[in-house]
Amino acid sequence: MQKGLFTVSVDLELAWGICDQILDDDARRALSKERQIVKRLLNLMEEYEIRASWGVVGHLLQSESPWKNGTFHPEIPRPMLMGEARDWFFQVARDTSDPLWYGRDLINMIKSCSPEQEIGSHSFCHVIYDEEAANQAAIMADIRLAKEIHAVNDLPFDFFIFPRNVMGFKDILAKNGIKVYRGHEERWYESLPCKSAHRLLNLAYYLLSITPPTVKAKRDEHGLINIPASMLFIGRAGLRGLIPNKNLAQMAIAGIDLAVKKKEIFHLWFHPSNFAYNTELQFQNLENIFRQANKLREKGSLEQRTSGDIAKLSVYEQSH
Repeated sequence: MQKGLFTVSVDLELAWGICDQILDDDARRALSKERQIVKRLLNLMEEYEIRASWGVVGHLLQSESPWKNGTFHPEIPRPMLMGEARDWFFQVARDTSDPLWYGRDLINMIKSCSPEQEIGSHSFCHVIYDEEAANQAAIMADIRLAKEIHAVNDLPFDFFIFPRNVMGFKDILAKNGIKVYRGHEERWYESLPCKSAHRLLNLAYYLLSITPPTVKAKRDEHGLINIPASMLFIGRAGLRGLIPNKNLAQMAIAGIDLAVKKKEIFHLWFHPSNFAYNTELQFQNLENIFRQANKLREKGSLEQRTSGDIAKLSVYEQSH
């Protein structure tokens, strides 16, 4: 690459992101803000000409009732995760107009944005693609349903974001037309098995404002292009509220500058829910990041691309 690249990916999931957990009042309040947050994100992307890659949970587009003979999606084999104590869909709203579970209007907002946004898949119902824990038949049904609902709604099915970043069943994705996905952040503690230690080290990473890594697109063993994440634009709920106000923008800008220096990729990602707490500060930080990216783009040292753009560029570079 002759320049640094800046790419943004967004996980759009509403309540599906935590559908296996009881939705408490705090979660419902945060989720109820997402439509306004998505609108503001798109406005900011229009202002700074940012083309993001949105991974959408396919079930957000469901318009017909999936209940048949008293069962929610009987075409999906159960259990979806081996040994699960309750059905994956145990609390999903039956009413397809429920704003916490259905979001055709959100996808329409994204489709109408200028500059054009990239829309990909975040699975059909946010089941975890864990090869050790998931029912393969359920995963195959999930992929098939996601692909079908994208086709019905004239949406591409090239880009994939793994639910909870558990990256399994890539061979099945490849057979169904997926070409590119977001990979793991490349930090040494990402592979630690102890979740408590991982969370503590992750908080320290943001508290210390460590410059996030830049990445390169990689072709995996299934022929898919992996564009690893560089940095999560982390939310501000709970202990994460201790992170100094300036750190997120400072870290991301340092990452973008590093991408220019190394002629690599800085890949920023987030959920709309990451803006639900301390919303104004979060948007201020994101705007500062976009503003710096635009300055470097105007200087000619940075390009802003979607994941699909980068995958095509990477294929070209590797095949010539």
